[in-house]
Amino acid sequence: MTPEGGGTEDPVVDEDGGRPSLVIDAGFPITDVAFSPDGSILATGLRNREIAFWDPVTGERKGGFETGNHASEVVFSPDGQRIAVGQVDGAGAIWTLGGRMLFGGRGHRGGIRSGAFSPDGRLLVSTIAQTPHCG
Repeated sequence: MTPEGGGTEDPVVDEDGGRPSLVIDAGFPITDVAFSPDGSILATGLRNREIAFWDPVTGERKGGFETGNHASEVVFSPDGQRIAVGQVDGAGAIWTLGGRMLFGGRGHRGGIRSGAFSPDGRLLVSTIAQTPHCG
């Protein structure tokens, strides 16, 4: 998988020799991926403004939902019941796996690059990509 989400067919790589063990044809470039805490769901952010859920063993699509912009970061909560989505426009939201937004807003001036829930799931932090300015 490329960090830029360059391909629509991205392999999940096996730890034994790096052989692809699963290829997902998402139909759109994949911008980020995350496993649920129990490993039963693979979430992908897609360039078509969608979060898609996949069975990580079979590659079968298991659902998903649309967001307002394409995701630059996808993070599961520790209990696996919520997913945080950071977007390239600086907006972020916490969603149920069924696609209901629990919280959303624009807290950054740049695209969200990374995020993490606290171990108890009560806090969420995120960062943006910043270009250093010299001058």
